Amino acid sequence: MATSLAIPAMADEDSSSDVDWLVRVTRSLPAQAPVHLHREQSLAFINVNTRSDQQSLLGNTASPGDFSLWAARPWPVGVDGLDPLFADPMQPLLNPVRNAEEAASVYAGTRFDIYDSLVFQGVTDSLPGMRSTEATNRFNVRVDTKVLDWADGSHTRFTLQWRASNVMPSGSPPLAQSVGSPAGLNAQRTTFDTRLIRLMLTQGFCEDRLTFSLGKINPNDYLGLNLFASDETSQFLNTALDGNDVLPVGFQGYTEGAAFQALPVDWFYMNGVLSSASGTNGYGFDQAFRKGYFGGLEAGFILRPFDRPLRLSASWSASNANEATLDGGSSVFGNAWNGLAQWLATDELGVWLQVSAADASVAYTATSEGMAGFTLDNAFGRRGDGIGVGGGWTTPLSDTLRTQGLVEGFWRLQVTGSLQLTFDLQLLLPAGSPQLADAVLAGAIRAKFTF
Repeated sequence: MATSLAIPAMADEDSSSDVDWLVRVTRSLPAQAPVHLHREQSLAFINVNTRSDQQSLLGNTASPGDFSLWAARPWPVGVDGLDPLFADPMQPLLNPVRNAEEAASVYAGTRFDIYDSLVFQGVTDSLPGMRSTEATNRFNVRVDTKVLDWADGSHTRFTLQWRASNVMPSGSPPLAQSVGSPAGLNAQRTTFDTRLIRLMLTQGFCEDRLTFSLGKINPNDYLGLNLFASDETSQFLNTALDGNDVLPVGFQGYTEGAAFQALPVDWFYMNGVLSSASGTNGYGFDQAFRKGYFGGLEAGFILRPFDRPLRLSASWSASNANEATLDGGSSVFGNAWNGLAQWLATDELGVWLQVSAADASVAYTATSEGMAGFTLDNAFGRRGDGIGVGGGWTTPLSDTLRTQGLVEGFWRLQVTGSLQLTFDLQLLLPAGSPQLADAVLAGAIRAKFTF
């Protein structure tokens, strides 16, 4: 049945830094904002990060200054400031790492995202013979290089991302299967231990109003990306909120393909992607288009009610693959649709509403899903802390399951300059399996250490 899938992470997981960039650009908008700042704000909202505050690798004119590997770096590079509960005992060891990262950013146009994220999760009820607890760990290294600034204000960018993941105990089925959930309870969970997940080149034109990306990509970067609920290392864990359980299998992971993003005017954009349906299972570039394709288009408006950016989008996608065809089953074809509204109501508060539906022939683990919620960064005046609440419904693909209701909340604490602890609670009411009569709670503790 559908819930036996080892549901992969289905999100950009770098979205917290993308929200930070959107907030920075928004804060810089004066009452009569220059045109280029409106362009940067719109590009930031559709996940085209111009990084105008960073020089490129080629043509870099940064003057060598005082540099020391041992200068104090109490928090990660690129973070404006944090309010940790405790001083960081690891800071002396991290100082040379962060100073090297800062030098790479200033003199080589290169930004690093290096972290380790550990999740321990348990459920209050489970099907007979199934586990009720598990742990997952992820170590991530991502490198983004602004290679060249062009005379027209556009950029060439290169991205490489490598990840090592573990499930404990090894080989155990996901907790989603333990409760018959059509949605994954832990979006960080994957059965692939080590893999290259992104290797792509992005070229911009006309002030980055038109960009093309080629390589190993994540289609979710271009379709249905919710900046306020797509970082499973700092936001929600359930895949219904962090990603999507409806759109076809090619959408759900990291795969060979190409994409474009176009912003012809500051208030309208269009994205498109064409990718392999099976690259999710690849460690490199070994499965391009041999078992099917995934393609999609998204169009949307970026409005500014009360001078705050609001993104309204709709996307269509199609595929000739599903989980069965990837294993050698007969060919299929089907369509899927997604609608998304997301609003940066204040510099700290993001709210959204998302609805998805798909033909049963290509639906992932659900045929329809609707979610809404909010995230609040720097909660209660503490930089680095955050809270979020979201919920909705998921209609399963399997006819042995029932429509599942979900409410999830998280509370993130900045413990030190390097360590965040997040307490996450999910209420499944009802859970997907009709064998579980009562509501099911899934509780988790997540520890994220950023280098």
